Amino acid sequence: MAIFFHNEGIQFDLKRKREYKNWINKVISYRDLKPGDINIIFTSAPRLLQINRDFLKHNYDTDVITFDYSEYGIISGDVFVGLEQVKKNSIIFGNDFEMELSRVMIHGILHLMGYRDATDGEKEKMHEMEEWALKLQDQGIS
Repeated sequence: MAIFFHNEGIQFDLKRKREYKNWINKVISYRDLKPGDINIIFTSAPRLLQINRDFLKHNYDTDVITFDYSEYGIISGDVFVGLEQVKKNSIIFGNDFEMELSRVMIHGILHLMGYRDATDGEKEKMHEMEEWALKLQDQGIS
């Protein structure tokens, strides 16, 4: 059971991989779940749009798409992260790139953990959980 980082169609060097892995594992464990095999795949905006069209039947850009393979409290799946949208988000929300990248990655992980964001109430809870997870990261809990 492990967390893997991949690039698909782009060149990207994620710094501090071990710290990200420890943080993600801690977030999952704090909710009494167990980490399984998780792939975080960094990709381009066109590729993420194609995934969105092909698998979700959505015709718009997004920053993250999650495929959930979790079973029996073991969190597993693929989290596709669109780096161009992450960069745009960082400008829109006034965050640095690394902070926005962390937010998007943990958003995908939270989806694997069962959190949704279809309704206003779900979006509010998702945002609360993102903030909680980012505080864990800021405190250096890893």
